[in-house]
This record gives sequence, C-alpha cells and structure tokens, in this order.
Amino acid sequence: MRTLFIALLVTSLSLVSSACAAELPESTGREFALENKAAKLFVPDSFAMPEDGAVDLLVHFHGHPPVVRSNAEYAKLNVVILTVNYNGLSRAYSKPFSDPDLFPALLDDTLAALREQAAFPEDTHWRRVGVSSFSAGYGAVREILSQPRGPERIDCLLAADSLYASTSDDGTPEDAQMAPYIAYAKQAIEGKKSFVFTYSLVPTDGYETTKECIDEILAEVKLELEPTDQEGLGELVFNQQARRGKFQVYGTPGRDGEGHMAHLRYIGEFFKQMPLAKCDK
Repeated sequence: MRTLFIALLVTSLSLVSSACAAELPESTGREFALENKAAKLFVPDSFAMPEDGAVDLLVHFHGHPPVVRSNAEYAKLNVVILTVNYNGLSRAYSKPFSDPDLFPALLDDTLAALREQAAFPEDTHWRRVGVSSFSAGYGAVREILSQPRGPERIDCLLAADSLYASTSDDGTPEDAQMAPYIAYAKQAIEGKKSFVFTYSLVPTDGYETTKECIDEILAEVKLELEPTDQEGLGELVFNQQARRGKFQVYGTPGRDGEGHMAHLRYIGEFFKQMPLAKCDK
C-alpha cells in the first residue's frame, strides 16, 4: 500500500525553521496584518524600493513564514512577501479560493497596505506577481488557475512538491484537476509565463503523487524527463530534469517525509529560478 502521513507533515511546518537555520540567512523586516487572518505581509529590510513604484510580490501558500522569508533572502529576491497558511490539507486552501474574488482581493489589500507605509509611494503597483506553493498549498493555486482571469494574474509559478490529484478510472490523474496546470505549462513553454515544478518520489495513499502528476503534464506537452546528477541547496539532490521554454522540472529521489520537507526547507533553490526582481547586493 502506498502511504504518506500528510497530516504529520502539515503539523511539522512550524518545526522547519530550526532545521534549516544553519543553511540560510536570517531575514529581518517588518510584518503587517491584513484583513485576511491567514495572510501575513512581510517587507524585508533588504528590500529596495524601485524608483518607478513597480514592486514584485511573492505569494506563498503553505509554509512557515520565517522559512519562506529566509529562502527568499538566500535567493536575493527584491520582493515583498505574502505567506498564506490555513490549518488542514488541500481542501483548507481550495475551499476559500474557490471564490474567484478572493485572490484579486488579497492582491488589492496587500497593495493598499503597502501604500499606507511611508516608504511606498501612492503610485506603488505590481510589476510581477509570483506564486509558489508547497505540499497542500496547491489547493489554492489550482482554484486560482481554474478561474477565468486567474492565470493572467500570475506571472510566474512554483510548485514545490505541490500537486496531487484524484485517480481517474483509467488509473491516471483526473483530467479536470490537471487541466489548469497543463494550460499554464503550455503558456510557459511558449514564453508567456514561467513555471517551475519540483517533485519527490514520496508515495501517497489513494491519490496521485506529484511524480504521477508531472508525468501527466509532460505527456500532454510532449516533453520527457532526462537523468541528471546535481546537488542543490541543503539536502536537495536532483536525479531528473526537463526544460522547454520557461517551463522547468526538477526531480528528487526522496521517498519519505524528510524528502518531501526538503522542498520547503530549501525552496530558495527554486526561488532563484523565478523571474522576480533580484537585489543588487
């Protein structure tokens, strides 16, 4: 039987910061509250305000905020960061974000909160919006991508071991659940978007794994994985990869909870691949 104690992984998110502290820089800055209590806005001390008021935003679903922030610091991203965390599995994310007004409202509320700060001019606006998810966070992303204007609001996407699906009658991931990601991958291949997908070999029980989901995407876009032997940040090791246009896939051989959590602990390895503003220093 394929098993993965996802609930244990969810509750272990708060423990990740100490596990990767030795590997990553500490990110300091200011945190701001939003009306949505699941969201935390953070402006790093390293953030440099662009002269034209065009700011890049990183929205991350499912991950201990200090871990996400430290990884963004490691990747030298010059962004403001919005972390969104709900208690529960993917449904805890998909249910609220099935409301097509929630994500644009979150972007608007974040922008309004920034404009209230002295360091941000009244004409502050988004240049690029990057979205990343880990594990169950895909529940929010899939809903957003499924909505009529959802994909156009996301300039670049990172799925860090973060896409699962129900199993259809033919033993493959459900088509309807895969369609939004397949469409986005096609846009990335055409150069219209940027999409980084990472997966492990951690088994699941009763639903399709991240590896099975990426296999479905790759089959649809007629792209094959190739063997590689590369070391990444921290515990990350890559044994397969694929690339076409602005669509990148990185496979890791991890088969347990630690192999899964590495995609969050060291997500800065993948943040570097996102076309978001970088710090000069």
